[in-house]
Amino acid sequence: MTRLMYRPCVAKTITKLRQVQITPVSIMMKTQIMRALAMKNKPLVLLTVISGTVLSSLAVAQDVRMDPNYGSTDLSAGFLPDPQLVEVAIGGELDAGNADSSCYGYISDAPDYRLDYQAAGWGLGIYTSSELDTTILINTPDGEWVCNDDNYNLANLNAGYYFDDPQSGEYNIWVGAYFEEDVFGDAVLAITESPEDNWQIDLSPNFSSNIFSLRVLNNGNEVQTGLATLVTDNMVITNEALVAQGDQWIIENPQNGASLVASITATDETAGLALLTVNGIEGSPINLSYDFPETGRNIALGLAQENRQGVLQSIVETDQGISQIRHTALAGDGEYGAALLNNCGEMIGISQHSSPVLSNRLRPDQDFAFSANLDSIRTFLTSNNVDYYEAFDVCLSEAELLALAEDKIREQEAILIDLFEEQEILEEERLRLQEATEELLAEQEALAAENQARLEELQAREAELEASQEAIAQAEAEQLELQERQEQLEQEAQEREEALAEAARQQEVDARNRMYQWSGFGIVVIALFGFVVMQVRKRRRSQDEAEKNIQQVKQQSQEIEEQLQKASAEFPDIVLLGKDEQGAESRLKINGNALIRSENGQLIGRSAQHADYVLNIETVSRKHLRVMVRDHKIYVEDLQSANGTAINGSVLSPGQQYELNAGDSLKVGLVTYQVNLLEKQE
Repeated sequence: MTRLMYRPCVAKTITKLRQVQITPVSIMMKTQIMRALAMKNKPLVLLTVISGTVLSSLAVAQDVRMDPNYGSTDLSAGFLPDPQLVEVAIGGELDAGNADSSCYGYISDAPDYRLDYQAAGWGLGIYTSSELDTTILINTPDGEWVCNDDNYNLANLNAGYYFDDPQSGEYNIWVGAYFEEDVFGDAVLAITESPEDNWQIDLSPNFSSNIFSLRVLNNGNEVQTGLATLVTDNMVITNEALVAQGDQWIIENPQNGASLVASITATDETAGLALLTVNGIEGSPINLSYDFPETGRNIALGLAQENRQGVLQSIVETDQGISQIRHTALAGDGEYGAALLNNCGEMIGISQHSSPVLSNRLRPDQDFAFSANLDSIRTFLTSNNVDYYEAFDVCLSEAELLALAEDKIREQEAILIDLFEEQEILEEERLRLQEATEELLAEQEALAAENQARLEELQAREAELEASQEAIAQAEAEQLELQERQEQLEQEAQEREEALAEAARQQEVDARNRMYQWSGFGIVVIALFGFVVMQVRKRRRSQDEAEKNIQQVKQQSQEIEEQLQKASAEFPDIVLLGKDEQGAESRLKINGNALIRSENGQLIGRSAQHADYVLNIETVSRKHLRVMVRDHKIYVEDLQSANGTAINGSVLSPGQQYELNAGDSLKVGLVTYQVNLLEKQE
């Protein structure tokens, strides 16, 4: 019975393939392309950019409550051994960006590993080691998401994150694949308390082997050694001539040195094949090739440590009419019965050996070697009801893989160029709209300020007019009252004159009495004159108080106008043009008017929730630095950022303010910016 299997580093079981609904052929092709590019040392930058553009097609949120794929552990500060290592298969069908928009890659629904950590003053690092490009996504005890896909302290684009002050509690960890074709590849997850610069870079996964050492004993004495290859659970295949040397067979695992007794299940002397049963053996059964490669292809002898390379020369017929493979991957002593592999690591034959005349021991290959062919192996396994594994597609040659990879790169280069051009157009349009929006907002702010000033001026004038009207009304009332009093006095004077006239007519009145009467009349006139003078003075005092109130209103209007001038203060826009250590360009424009009108300055950082201006760069802290204007000078203050801030190469002390001038270089994290001031257009 034949079972289809993945190629190495593609997937673990057929069940996982069906679960994520990925086309088997496309995964196999992409895996072979990756191998071919690795052999040719071609860069994979284009693949990285393109793969990041297709992640948005998936939309499933992560559930931290699901059981982790590879278990969990409880650790306390100071744990040993350090690092703790866990073997995992990376990735899944979901987009990591659903949990954290800055995260790229493919992850599983459930977390891969769960850590319950008790902190006590140590840092905590979580990172990966793999030959593939990995992504790590962590849900921290407070529910925040942390993501990284390239840690500069690790090789092979491995991911890792270091917590300077870790929280106590549950960390749910996803180990993702940056590329879709790397889903279910092998990796090691490492948990450590060592700082990043002490992290180990080479933590190659130690997964189970399918090549085992075979000791042949006769009457208890070792007579020959060779190799056997795992083809299904508890069964290995090897050369018939090798097992025929003795009556007892011992299988040894080269990874741990364990020894297991084997028994012969079937042999085929004509085909040169033997099948042994080994109970308790552990490993990953090898895949049989989908078809037989043509002559001239590169092949390899499957050994316990490093495979031996060779070339497939021809197919020859034996005296018994059996086809054998002639090749140049020569087997030495102790390597008899080794599997012959194609360039995809799939079995295409079993080494055949013979013993010289007058000797029972097998002899090493000399100029060329022979192996049982693929058809003989299939027939032998099928006739003995072995449920073996077979690849699901043709293994492409290195030349075919490189040609396919080059076509793919050219296609992706064209797509990338189109994307870059589209991105440039969109960026130009975005900048144009941003500038237009800023200008519109500035005009709206200026218009609103002007309208407010006019409204306040109008209100002040209305208040002044109202006060003046009240003063005039009061003066008119006082004048009317004075006029009424004057009329009353005039009437009284007229009455007195009439009385005097009548008295004059009276001749009998004594002259002395008449003199007294005229004297009294003079006193009354003087009193009346004094009263009129007092009323006039009172009116003048009221007018003086009204003028004083008007002066106070004018003074308050001047103070309001000064405050409006301060609120409408202007300052040139600040443009930061920079590059990081890899040469990637970065640009940031700071609104000068908004900056000078801000009492506490404005923040630059990676978090949109905490910063006024966002730099979406890994080395920039959430709240990195503060920018402010005082006395028309620019000052910056580092806010205890992780990677620091520097002006013209001088590192800033956190919490202190430093003057920043046009033409200075400002280093934020690992990106250095040139400071430019844009003068306002009149």
